[in-house]
Parts: sequence; structure tokens; C-alpha cells
Amino acid sequence: MRGQLSLEFAIVFFGILLISLVSITNFLDNNLTKESLDYDKIASSARAAILLLNSGYLNYSGDTINYLGYYVINDSIIEVYITPNISSVYKNFIVSYIKDTTQLSKNYSIVIKGI
Repeated sequence: MRGQLSLEFAIVFFGILLISLVSITNFLDNNLTKESLDYDKIASSARAAILLLNSGYLNYSGDTINYLGYYVINDSIIEVYITPNISSVYKNFIVSYIKDTTQLSKNYSIVIKGI
């Protein structure tokens, strides 16, 4: 009797586990697209580039740069917002760092906007 209850419990447990895995997989497949993963990679790389500049990379010694976020204009243009407004040399570094460190699914035009 005890062995049968244990076996039934194990079967029910594995059934619930299987249903949970199928539900999670279905949710992730429906909600995560290549574009959303690309946007996440762009945001992470922009933050990393800003951290490099704030630590003195390329002899940057201005005010602390803050990452404010990004805005997707259309499927191929992404604006990254920072504060304060910095020179084009540092903006170009951020864009090149993003493109060099990420393997994106398509070629995005990344624009750095200083506020």
C-alpha cells in the first residue's frame, strides 16, 4: 500500500512538473522575440560603454554620464538616451562599442541622444 501511494505521488508530481515546463516554454516562446533580445543586448552594451567612459576610458573627465534608457523608433532605428550631452567622439565610441560587443540579428541604426 505504501509503495503504491509513493508511486502515485511521483506520477502526479512529474505530471505537474511537465505541465509547468510546457507552460513556461510556451510563455517564453510567445513573449521573447529576437528583437526584444537585441534591445536588451543594446541596453546592456550601452551601460557598459558608459561605465568605461565614467572610469576615464578615452581620457573622459567630464560630468558623470547617466544612461536614461532607449526608444525604438521603428524596427531599425534605436535612440539611446544619456545625460549630459557629450561630444560626438564619445557618442561614436558608445555606438561602436554596442556594435562590436553584441551579435544582433539585424543591422540597427543606433543614435545617442544627450539630454
